[in-house]
Amino acid sequence: MPRPPDSSDPPPSLREKLIGLGERSIAKSYYPELKERLQELERFRALMDAASDAIFLVETPSLHIMDAVGAWRDLLDKPDGEVVGVSFLDLFPDPCHSPLADQFSGVASHATVVCALRPPPGTEEGALVEMSIRLTPDGGRRSAVVVVRDVTERAVMEKSLAAKVQELQALHRMGMAVASYLSVESVIQSAFKDVMNAVEPDLLMLFTADGQRLRLQGFESRRGDANADQFAGHGITECLCGATVSEGEPLFVQDIHADPRCTRDECKHHGLSSMATLPLRLGNLTIGVLALGSFTPRNFGAASVFLRSAASIVTGALHNAMLHEDLERSIRELNESRENLTTILDTLPVGVILMSAERKVLRINGYALKMLDYDHEEELLGKTCREVLCVYHNDRCPIFDQCQEVDQRECDLLTRKGRPLTVLKSAIPITLEGQRVLLEAFTNISELKETQLALQRAHDELEERVLQRTRELQQANDRLQELDQLKSSFLTTVSHDLRTPLTSIYGFAKLIRRDLRRIEANVPIQDPGIRRRREAVLSNIDIILNESERLTRLINDFLDLSKIEEGRYEWADEAVDLGQLALDTVDSMRGMFLENPALTLHVQLESGVPLLQLDPDRIQQVLVNLLSNAYKFTSRGEVSVEVRTGPQCVQVSVSDTGEGIPAHEQERIFERFHQVVGDTLHAPKGTGLGLAICRRIVEHYRGRIWVESRVGEGSRFIFELPRPQEDCPPPC
Repeated sequence: MPRPPDSSDPPPSLREKLIGLGERSIAKSYYPELKERLQELERFRALMDAASDAIFLVETPSLHIMDAVGAWRDLLDKPDGEVVGVSFLDLFPDPCHSPLADQFSGVASHATVVCALRPPPGTEEGALVEMSIRLTPDGGRRSAVVVVRDVTERAVMEKSLAAKVQELQALHRMGMAVASYLSVESVIQSAFKDVMNAVEPDLLMLFTADGQRLRLQGFESRRGDANADQFAGHGITECLCGATVSEGEPLFVQDIHADPRCTRDECKHHGLSSMATLPLRLGNLTIGVLALGSFTPRNFGAASVFLRSAASIVTGALHNAMLHEDLERSIRELNESRENLTTILDTLPVGVILMSAERKVLRINGYALKMLDYDHEEELLGKTCREVLCVYHNDRCPIFDQCQEVDQRECDLLTRKGRPLTVLKSAIPITLEGQRVLLEAFTNISELKETQLALQRAHDELEERVLQRTRELQQANDRLQELDQLKSSFLTTVSHDLRTPLTSIYGFAKLIRRDLRRIEANVPIQDPGIRRRREAVLSNIDIILNESERLTRLINDFLDLSKIEEGRYEWADEAVDLGQLALDTVDSMRGMFLENPALTLHVQLESGVPLLQLDPDRIQQVLVNLLSNAYKFTSRGEVSVEVRTGPQCVQVSVSDTGEGIPAHEQERIFERFHQVVGDTLHAPKGTGLGLAICRRIVEHYRGRIWVESRVGEGSRFIFELPRPQEDCPPPC
């Protein structure tokens, strides 16, 4: 009878059973043989104890361990413990009890089971074992020999190999997929799909290098609140992506908050914890960065082999796609250029022909067809120029055979009807799409030649008329110059002849006025009629004196102007302080201004005015003329004189608050005898020569004089005299 399962005594060992059997049942004559068999069994047990697997003898159906040999102590981590009598199911976690019991009860002769042992205290996982169960008869009892082998390392290795196989399969699929796409967008989408499936990052980005920036080309996130705008715009040297570009090596960072290379707060603020950045290198050039992110701590370095391989695959496919897109863009631009060239050729108002190296027509535009009386381009394509165009019949072409260029050369072409057409042609050999061709451009000049002949005849006729008219004008000009000289001589003579009697008239008039006033003082006149007659005579004498003075000024001004224009004036130049000269001139005329209490005279001088080589009398004459004009045309307000020093010139201005000068008169007032007459101005008050003399004097010293004025607001007369060795810039 088998021992009941609940017995507290351990079952007898095989040795004890054999000894007992030998002592009770076997005769003494068989004892040596049994002893030898026992020794063999002991040697076999020693051999089994040295085995690397654990071997258990389990009683069924109680599943108590009857015996254990081999490495069961190491397997169960019980160096001093015993397992005989222990339930075999207690070696495994509770969820495994029922499946194991089913295996023991349902096995016919042999079964293999893989299960994890119960973890030792203080550990989370037990060893993974593979059990080979074989039923064996043991007298009247059923038992099972269970060979248990630790397959933990093998399982880990198999898992690792399976992961590697999956990675290789994923890389193979990725390589096959991305290589089939020719657009950058498609390559990125396909690669993202494979990487997301294989590595399962929370965030995946792809940047391409664009100068000093990393441009975000692809973005995918498992978290809905993350978007591309939050991570776009990297600098080529910023953050982990920039460091990857500069170092040219992958970076695997488990905590970006502790890595000083992560300088972008955007990544940290949006919850990223770990990152991997891999350069997309093409030879020594980094064309972009593949970046993976995780919102929880993660070691992306565990998948470094896969990620490096994936980055290499993406680099090649991305580069090919970029090249293909560049090629497509170039082809598109080339086609557009061809279309534009065709459009330009067809719309040019000149004939254009492309000739091959075999002198055959390759292309002819519409204007040339119309010029040569052809309807369709096909009538000329493929034909040689000698057949349809060229009027030369010798064997040598001056352009193809002698490598000459033609630029605006007059020649003849044959029309469809064989009529020669005179054209102006330019031709140059060029290379078009790898083929040497001749580009000819020409215009019809038949009508132009006729027009040129007509123009030449008209030109000759007009030239003759112009010569005739020139001779007539020259004669008239000579006559005018002669009359001008006669006029100047006459006026000069008259002026000299008038000066003597005018001086006598002026002198006698002053004497008469003096004598009349003496008589009035000595002989009182009581008769009112005689008194009125005397007053009228004195008034007439004052008129004679004023007009004599005006006529004298006119004669003097005219004589001065004539001398200056004829170059006969004698200039007495000396070093002149223009500021002091202005003060002296103002002082000499202050008495005249005192006659009008409503008019004030001011002087403003700038310090440091340089000395100029001038004729002081002539410059004072300019100032007197300008001040006199200001007094004449200003009834109230002020007249000011200002002297300023510029970098190249000394500027003198005379300003007034008078009537002003119309804009159209501001240039003409410097002409001889010109005086302003208008609705806003009074009748002329001078000779009309003062400003003309001022201009001649100022221009003699390489200076300029001009006026700035607005009607009703006054005038400002300005003249500038250059410093030594300087020319004045034009007035603003």
